Amino acid sequence: MTDQLSPVQIINKASECYGNLQTYQDFGFVQRFDDRGPDVPPRKYFTTKFKRPNLFQFQFNDQLLNDSEIFVSNVWSKGKSTFRKMSDEPAEQILEFIPAPNGSFGVHSEFMPPILALLMPSVQCQKLANSLGMELINEEFVVNDMCFCLQQMSIGAVSPRESLLWISKERQLLVATEETMVIDPARMSALFGNLYSDHEHLDFELKVELVRKALREMVSKMTNMPMSEKRLGTILQSIKARKVVEKTVYERIVLDAHIDDDVFNEPLSL
Repeated sequence: MTDQLSPVQIINKASECYGNLQTYQDFGFVQRFDDRGPDVPPRKYFTTKFKRPNLFQFQFNDQLLNDSEIFVSNVWSKGKSTFRKMSDEPAEQILEFIPAPNGSFGVHSEFMPPILALLMPSVQCQKLANSLGMELINEEFVVNDMCFCLQQMSIGAVSPRESLLWISKERQLLVATEETMVIDPARMSALFGNLYSDHEHLDFELKVELVRKALREMVSKMTNMPMSEKRLGTILQSIKARKVVEKTVYERIVLDAHIDDDVFNEPLSL
């Protein structure tokens, strides 16, 4: 392991690299492992395109366990305006693409991926540069790069979280992330316990509906966007699990290639 660079220096070099790019494109996948799901869960694919100063597209293909239907989320910006289209629903203009909560480095359908947070001028470098308490724990070969492996421990709303980031030593790019969350029953009780204690007379299915309503309102408030039924189902799966591991892998990254502005006029198609 190298003793030449500290975690802060590694993060700063990565932030500088993204800040100097004129265009960026990636294609990758997310896999979500939990103690209630299959040993090899399906891959959820995503892709990103960015052109400076503020044109971007992001698509995420979500899928519930044991469900063959793909739920597609598209978010794209024409510069001054940002739009979102959910599967077959009409496109709608949104105020902004909300960055993910602190301590989360994976790719999700509701939040701006960390790559865009690094690239976009208004929030440039906020995701990695503001991540204090990271430790360099190893150097590993991931995808096609020898990478620094950084670790951060944090406390989320319902669970402690371990985040691992793999940053290429040569290219200074984020290559993969892994987030491990151990669901804390006490925190879950504190978050949703009043729903159960106030409605003890309800059967289980009605109690689940109350949690669904609370989740929908909570996420809509955080993101200024409605919570889709498909994504709500994914979150409910997380609540039922005791341990969740989410892996994000950037399989293909293209830097500073030409992208026509017209590309950003409509959603992507994977």
